Amino acid sequence: RRVTLVHCKSAPVSPTLPATKVAAVVRQKKTVHFCDTLEQVRLFLKTQKPSAVREGDPPPMPLELKFPNWPEKTVLRSNRDSMIRMESVQLENSGPDGIMLVGRCKVANLAFHKHVVVRYTTDYWKSYHEVAASFREPIGATANTWDRFTFEINVDQPCTLYIVLRYDVNDNEFWDNNGGLNYQVDV
Repeated sequence: RRVTLVHCKSAPVSPTLPATKVAAVVRQKKTVHFCDTLEQVRLFLKTQKPSAVREGDPPPMPLELKFPNWPEKTVLRSNRDSMIRMESVQLENSGPDGIMLVGRCKVANLAFHKHVVVRYTTDYWKSYHEVAASFREPIGATANTWDRFTFEINVDQPCTLYIVLRYDVNDNEFWDNNGGLNYQVDV
């Protein structure tokens, strides 16, 4: 079905108002001005909540992560013989506690009871610390089933961390130490 549009020359293009009503409309325009002392510019990180800005705390200096010896992501995914694999780490602002290094790893689901530990050092293995990783979620696949674990490391100041992962299951111990190089993270 075809529709034909017809242009009518006699119809007004726009409505017209009497001059008194036009003047009344123009007078109703309002403007808002703020006192100069009320104006402040606050910068904050995406991870901060507006309440942190209201409290007047200046945002912490953004830290940057560098991964000098990490393998390419394709290598991380393709290491099929490993029972535990590092996935990623990132920085997160944890409010008053400071900055946290939050990481993810996955382990082969060999048994229900399993224990994942993250060992790290900030002084080139003169001393080390361990934190337990927490179960996050199962990762299903057709051939293998994996479980994802997450961990948190408090980062007080810029430093270099070396990280390794340990997986204890069925009286066996499996390690992911990046092929003997350890995972180096420069904060």
